[in-house]
Amino acid sequence: MKKKPRLKCLMCEELCKRSTTKFCSQKCANRYRSENKLRRGGPKKKLTNKECLYCKKIFSPIRQTSKFCSHVCAGKYRFHIKKETSFNTIGVARMKKLSPQDKAKYAKSVEKARKFTSKYTKGIGGTRKDLGHYVRSRWEANICRWLKYLNINYYYEKDSFVLLDGITELIYTPDLKIFDNIYIEIKGWETDNSIRKRKLMPWQHPHVSIMYITEAEYKKISKEFKDIIPEWEYDTRHGR
Repeated sequence: MKKKPRLKCLMCEELCKRSTTKFCSQKCANRYRSENKLRRGGPKKKLTNKECLYCKKIFSPIRQTSKFCSHVCAGKYRFHIKKETSFNTIGVARMKKLSPQDKAKYAKSVEKARKFTSKYTKGIGGTRKDLGHYVRSRWEANICRWLKYLNINYYYEKDSFVLLDGITELIYTPDLKIFDNIYIEIKGWETDNSIRKRKLMPWQHPHVSIMYITEAEYKKISKEFKDIIPEWEYDTRHGR
């Protein structure tokens, strides 16, 4: 059986090393593709226009699996249409069904994990006997005592809200609920994540009103009520 003759290189016209190749080297092959604007693996497939799942506009997809014309539409679709089946929303629904004891256990486990992973808070979390429920810090405990002294009923971490930050879902749970759609949030200092949540809440949940107690406001309350309320906790190390 006769061997097939070796072909001339398409680029430099020298004989190829094998009869099955069209180029004498990889360098010639790359140069030939570059000069002729050829794509490795053959010509690029032409993708047909599609209809965006959210806004229903016709768009040219980047890849075959594209379903949305932009990241904005993808995020809105996930938030508005698939909201009931998303993982975070299911998590909120489960948290609402938990008993106060189970919520306290869950909060303790989160608090332990947080101590190892971040410097989020210097407060001491635990169940206060005079309050009858778990709190994450001395500040939260004292504000709860302040509300009890003023005969204002409150619910600790009663409701959670889903927030959409681009295509990312965030869960925001205010510290205290005092009236319908009125909440209190105790903020000694803020992380980048909490700042994002604070900015998104009035835009995505305009019916909800949140009263923020900052460090300055907390110190005013503490100065007035720490000697009146016997269970008031005062941290001499941090001036709280």
